[in-house]
Amino acid sequence: MKLATTHAGPWIKDLDTTFYVALFLRTAQHSVRRRCPIVCA
Repeated sequence: MKLATTHAGPWIKDLDTTFYVALFLRTAQHSVRRRCPIVCA
């Protein structure tokens, strides 16, 4: 766990991408838990 707090990895270079990846992963998690599909239009 200490490694994660001291070394951010490649994500720190592009915070916009980091935000949208985290948002997508949270949406996917919600979709799996509620058993509702994600529909991209």
